[in-house]
Amino acid sequence: MYDLVLRGARVVSESTQGACDLAVKDGVVAAVLPRGSAAVARSNVDLDGLTLLPGVVDAHVHLRGSPRDAGESFAIGSAAAVAGGVTTVLEMPVTDPMVLTGSLLHERGNRLSTQSIGDFALYGGLGIGNLHEAADLKGAGAVGVKTFLHRAAPGREGTLGTITAVTADQMLRVLEASASAGLVHAIHAEDDDLINFLQARHGESDPASFHLDSRPALAEQVSAVRAAIIGMAVDAKMHFVHVSSALTVDLLSFLAERGADLSVETAPHYVRFTSDQVTDFGMRARCNPPLRSSQARAELVRRLENGAIDIVASDHCSYPVDDVSRLAADPVRAPAGFPGIQYMLPSLLNLVSEGSLTLNQVVRATSFAPAQRFSLPQKGDVAVGMDADFVVVDLDEPTPFADLPHQSAAVENVPFFATEVYSSRVAQTWVRGTCVFDGSSIRVEPGYGRWIKPGPRGGGA
Repeated sequence: MYDLVLRGARVVSESTQGACDLAVKDGVVAAVLPRGSAAVARSNVDLDGLTLLPGVVDAHVHLRGSPRDAGESFAIGSAAAVAGGVTTVLEMPVTDPMVLTGSLLHERGNRLSTQSIGDFALYGGLGIGNLHEAADLKGAGAVGVKTFLHRAAPGREGTLGTITAVTADQMLRVLEASASAGLVHAIHAEDDDLINFLQARHGESDPASFHLDSRPALAEQVSAVRAAIIGMAVDAKMHFVHVSSALTVDLLSFLAERGADLSVETAPHYVRFTSDQVTDFGMRARCNPPLRSSQARAELVRRLENGAIDIVASDHCSYPVDDVSRLAADPVRAPAGFPGIQYMLPSLLNLVSEGSLTLNQVVRATSFAPAQRFSLPQKGDVAVGMDADFVVVDLDEPTPFADLPHQSAAVENVPFFATEVYSSRVAQTWVRGTCVFDGSSIRVEPGYGRWIKPGPRGGGA
């Protein structure tokens, strides 16, 4: 007897397509059966008329639970994740304290195991000051490491500043360390020299213009290419995060075709919003790199459509409302980033509804590809033996942003999100065979989620 059979949904995943029944036992997919099967289970759920996708694996989140995060504990952030169909999050190391050693990563993983709603994996931070920690981070179960290629903004030297590699020689040493440890290296690519020069040039501009003009696509392109060439020379496994420019994608694709081991990620805000939001809403629409023009957005969507972009990840950040308001006139110190984890999948499903992407392309970019790149073989697909992580969506229920059961803190920081009307609705989210979100509320307590580590199928914390 099975524990659960989910009946009649249309399944869209890398391995399974079409209407079927999914049997679950002990938290994994036990069988993919014909629709209307006679399978016997302790629990049966009718999903006729709905679409079932593999749970989203969000490869780039900041669920820090620090004072910068609007009171957003890991429990709150992971609740927002599952409300958006995200069943596994990969948390960046910009935490309190920063995850700079194997022991700190181990400590954080154990602590978050009591707080998380869904499953999670952890990055370590790697910079010029902790190169010797790469192997220990790997041994402690890091899913990858993260480095910024520009210096930290004033006031953040003690956090972001600890995981930087600004010059070419520093990049070489940091990439050598991650390559030696066999770690995927997440890279924030913006050129420090160009940013500093352009900030000086545009110092008298209004905040919106200053932000857009001092961090152009050129800064990303130059930085990404330089890092990719250096990483290619030392056989590093590179992952370029939140890429905002189609030319950056093209340049990285050129190097990948010539042997560079790299993957390219963009974020949903780059394929949904434009620099018009920065003009209209100022620093409430600040992210790094900045939002780009409508033409640049369209070109980026085309790179996602043709497969040149491997992964879409939320880059979820949440900040106190007071900080966002207090620093609205300061484009250097204003918080950068959006609390977008709950809205990533609905945003991408809008692109499906508009005809820009297919459902299979969304599934590959948000589930299968990140699970493969970060060696999480139990995740990202619907197939026998995989974790029973699913998101059930109603593709025929348009939902205004205001009508969503918002879980994240400080959503009011991003008023332009409120203009969205989503073509679809997340109806259910399942993690390892348990319904953790029923379309309106969270169904499990913090601590249900597990710390997962990269490795062969069946691996875990």
